[in-house]
Amino acid sequence: MVNIMCVVLGSQSPRRKEIFEYFDIPFTVCSSQFDESKIPFNYDPKEYAETLAIEKTKALKKQFNKEVIITADTIVHFKKKLYPKPKDEKEAFSFLKELVGNTHEVYTGVCVSRGEEYYTGVALSTVQFHPIEDEKIKDYIRLIDPLDKAGAYAIQGRGSLIVSKVDGCYYNVMGLPISLLSDLLKRVEIDLWKSYSK
Repeated sequence: MVNIMCVVLGSQSPRRKEIFEYFDIPFTVCSSQFDESKIPFNYDPKEYAETLAIEKTKALKKQFNKEVIITADTIVHFKKKLYPKPKDEKEAFSFLKELVGNTHEVYTGVCVSRGEEYYTGVALSTVQFHPIEDEKIKDYIRLIDPLDKAGAYAIQGRGSLIVSKVDGCYYNVMGLPISLLSDLLKRVEIDLWKSYSK
C-alpha cells in the first residue's frame, strides 16, 4: 500500500477539506495556483472540468512530485453557459435569477496523481431550484455568502433552501464526489473503505 502520509489535497475549498476529513487518512492541504482563465471553455462542460482538474495537478507537481495529489474542479452549467464563483453580490444575484425555477448541471472533474500517473474522471449531478421571487434571492445571498461558491449557491445547510431536487451525487455538488474519488484512489493503492479501521 502507498504511504498515505503523502497525500496532498490541492484545493482551497473548505467543503472539499470537510469531505476528505470524513475518512481517516492523513493529508495536507495546498491550493493550486493554476490560473483557470488560461483554459477556454469549448462548450463541453465535462471535458472542461476534467482539464481544469488535471492542470491544477500539474501546477502542484512543481512542489510535490512524489506525493499522491488530489485536485478537483466543480462547474455549474446551464444552457451552454458556465456559472463560476461570482465576483460580487450583483453577479451572484444575476446568476441565481437565471437558475431559479430551472434545472442545471453540476460537473466535478477529479484528478488523482502519483508520480507520472494521472487518473481522472468526471461526476455529473442535476440540480433543480425552486422558483423564487427577487426578494428571496436577495435574502438567500445574505444567508449563505455566495462569493466562494460556483453558481452562487450552496447545496448544504441553509443553502439547501433554494433546492427542490438533486439527481446524482450530493457530494459532487458540494465539490468532491466521494464515489468517483474512491474509484480513482484505488488506482494509487488507497482504499477509502479501509480508512475506518480506527
